Amino acid sequence: DDGNVFVITGVGVGTLAGKTSGWSNMQSLSGGSGADSFTFNNAGSVTGSVNGAGDVNTLTGDADGNVFVITGVGVGTLAGKTSGWSNVQNLIGGAGLDSFTLGSGGVIGSVDGAAGADVVSLVGSGQASDVVMSAARAGTLTHGVNSFSFSNTETLNAEVGQSNSLTFSGIGVTVSINGLDAGNSGGAGVIFTEFGDFGWGGWERRFCFHQHRFVEWQSGWWRGEQQSEWG
Repeated sequence: DDGNVFVITGVGVGTLAGKTSGWSNMQSLSGGSGADSFTFNNAGSVTGSVNGAGDVNTLTGDADGNVFVITGVGVGTLAGKTSGWSNVQNLIGGAGLDSFTLGSGGVIGSVDGAAGADVVSLVGSGQASDVVMSAARAGTLTHGVNSFSFSNTETLNAEVGQSNSLTFSGIGVTVSINGLDAGNSGGAGVIFTEFGDFGWGGWERRFCFHQHRFVEWQSGWWRGEQQSEWG
């Protein structure tokens, strides 16, 4: 109940710091009432589930790239590693390309892509995204009444057809618009898709236009509209 550090090193094999020299033939893992962490090495997996149980718990993927899908409140899947996880508040990727996809009922506390080129996506969630970036590749994403922090994230994909906003707070950026509601931002270090509204919390702002995109200033926001031609 004081918190556990699980490391999964093979198929149903791993360690539990301070408790045992190792464990094997385990199909599912469950924490206690303390803050627990579950970390998968490249060869690590369990055929069953991972349950953080009480407190604030963390799930860390391997270095080969991870596909996290958040399907409920602290609930989701991690392809190739476990049949599912629950009672987890924080997700951490590894050295590879990690993706974190929020489903329609998904709620999480924080997402950290760690190293690699990592993606946070709300595509398929049916929810609008309001993103505030407070540092390079880091910030807060609000969806409905819920929000989570993200860091070490290189790509943000919002839901199609929603009113999605991207605000840069306290960081100087150059935004390049290279498609309809799509582009990238130097300084903030992200590629973005399906964001039509942009805002700033001070500092310098600069736009670069490509193809058929137009952006105008409206009441403290930059709003994008599609143009039929660009001269």
